[in-house]
Amino acid sequence: MKLFLTFAIFALSGAAIFTGCQKSEPTTTKYNMSVDIAGKATYFGNCFVNLSYNPLGASNYVIEGVQDSADFPTVFLAVPVIATGVYNIGSPSTSVYAKYFSDTVTSHIAASGTLVIASTTPVVSGTYSFTCTDGTVLSKAIFMAKPAP
Repeated sequence: MKLFLTFAIFALSGAAIFTGCQKSEPTTTKYNMSVDIAGKATYFGNCFVNLSYNPLGASNYVIEGVQDSADFPTVFLAVPVIATGVYNIGSPSTSVYAKYFSDTVTSHIAASGTLVIASTTPVVSGTYSFTCTDGTVLSKAIFMAKPAP
């Protein structure tokens, strides 16, 4: 009986070693964006990619950063496709453009800049910088965006 009890305890503890200590992978990813706007560090707690259509029916993807607790400021970058690469940012009349909204009335339109999409799965990530037509500079930007559904 003593031998049986010792064997049973040994068997149960051996099973616990192989099944009781398994770690699960984290399932949440934080989608966010950080950027210096006119030299001031700004953090956006939400960053996502949406498919957008203009009034003429053409589509593009918009990478947008928004704050957790406020509607403004916000930044968005428009690209015709979500693919890794380096893109030149131009005005809204070009296929890749950017805007920065400081409030409900004021938008700052990019004149020139660069967007780098480093990865597209499992998150859309990369960097960007651009100078607006009014001279506002957005630099040192990093984003991790939730992909479009």
